[in-house]
Amino acid sequence: MKAVSSSVGSVRQVKFDWMEFLKTYCNLTEFEARECSDMLKVMIEEDLMGVDTAVLERLGIEDPAVRLKVVEGIRSYMRNKPYM
Repeated sequence: MKAVSSSVGSVRQVKFDWMEFLKTYCNLTEFEARECSDMLKVMIEEDLMGVDTAVLERLGIEDPAVRLKVVEGIRSYMRNKPYM
């Protein structure tokens, strides 16, 4: 039997820039974005479709206005990224 060697290309996952996302799409202040990004960094970009205010509350984002801004920002972002 002949040995076959193959190389599998590594799949590189780009880390999602939560700070930039929160400031750009959600219009959060630097302070709000910093607080939220710490809680959201457990998620990747592909998780965005399942995020709602209840998920954000469970992650520890207490301010309802901030949660709403984040959900609205996610919707806006998703409209501009139809391939997800």
